[in-house]
Amino acid sequence: MKNFRDILEEMPDGIEKSLGKVLFKHVGKEQAVNRDVLLAMLRIEMAPAKVDDRKMRAAINNLRNEGLRVCSCYIEADAQPVKAGRKTRFQKGYYIARTNREYEEFRERYLSYARSIWGATRSMDHNHKVLTPEGNVEPPAGMEVQGNLFAM
Repeated sequence: MKNFRDILEEMPDGIEKSLGKVLFKHVGKEQAVNRDVLLAMLRIEMAPAKVDDRKMRAAINNLRNEGLRVCSCYIEADAQPVKAGRKTRFQKGYYIARTNREYEEFRERYLSYARSIWGATRSMDHNHKVLTPEGNVEPPAGMEVQGNLFAM
């Protein structure tokens, strides 16, 4: 069975491989690194290439799609330096799951996002409203709507 280091070695040079190298130092939830710090570390690893937050998050998703258990959690902002001006107490952090239990905890939270998005999409598909040129919100043409039973 391949280990994390073997998988990284087989990857072509690029953002995913560099991100994997950085995350390899953050195994276990207790070692989670906040997102801003991770981006700063990735920028150092990737220099002189330019990396922004969006590219980093896309690379995290690509690593997950490769089957690597890149997990996220919320960590106290005071635990690590954060961007100036942020008022939140917690920051998103990333880590490689050390155990199945860590992964299962992450997985449950991660799937809840998908369930929420799926439910909202289903509601919009079935209960969609149309904004008319006059600015009114109405059901689309051809859709019957029951009137008010209590109107006098």
